[in-house]
Amino acid sequence: MFRNSRLAVGVVAVSLILNVSACSGNDQPTPDAPYFAGLDPAVVAEVLANPVAQSRIEGDAQADKERRLQGMVINFIVCRDMYRVYETWLTTGVAPEPSPIPQPHDPRADWNTQFGVLTDAARSGDIDRLRSVIIGEGTCGNWIPLHPGQPDGPTIEDAIRELS
Repeated sequence: MFRNSRLAVGVVAVSLILNVSACSGNDQPTPDAPYFAGLDPAVVAEVLANPVAQSRIEGDAQADKERRLQGMVINFIVCRDMYRVYETWLTTGVAPEPSPIPQPHDPRADWNTQFGVLTDAARSGDIDRLRSVIIGEGTCGNWIPLHPGQPDGPTIEDAIRELS
């Protein structure tokens, strides 16, 4: 009798652990997660495959992970657009209008405010301000690849420094 009780307790304990793990929100993010709806699926897939992006969400609670991943996708899009603006401005002397900030269907933060510093710099009339914002800490930084799907290729910061 005691042996079966221990076995039953063991089965219940394993079952509880599996249920808690399944409900803990630590599942791997997928491109079809609802918080990515409205964002470019190719960039979503790129961010999910990017080793730096993955390392930045390790250990995050589910809500933080969703917010950070959504922000990273938008960051990749906005930063590449800021590179386009900077490169065009540098070569032609005229700053093109930045693209609108991507809007997910279910935003996890106020992305217009968060990325507004970049678009404001692009519209500032001061190319040096745009450059410093693009390569500044906490914006495009030194880890976002210039070219989609090339995490080991030149970063946006590398490319900006090379242009200057």
